[in-house]
Amino acid sequence: MLKTTLTPQRVHVVDPVADRANINRLLAAAVINTGFRSLLLNNPRMALQAGFAEEQFSLSAQAQELLASIHALSLKEFAQQLCEKLPIIPLAI
Repeated sequence: MLKTTLTPQRVHVVDPVADRANINRLLAAAVINTGFRSLLLNNPRMALQAGFAEEQFSLSAQAQELLASIHALSLKEFAQQLCEKLPIIPLAI
């Protein structure tokens, strides 16, 4: 008789719709608050970690890496680069 021990595994599900909604919230925060905008442009990882006005941006690891890979001097440049890279996040069908 063969005995196999099953080990529970965590499954992380990426929700591209939720990622896009949270990215929209993140951009809205950057538009209305110069301090948050500056943090996002200079250190996207820290901006994600800090959140805005006691709100957190729950993003998949893939979306966080995408945002962290952007290097821009203005929010306009940030948004342009984001639009160029965003198709990397699969669309929900």
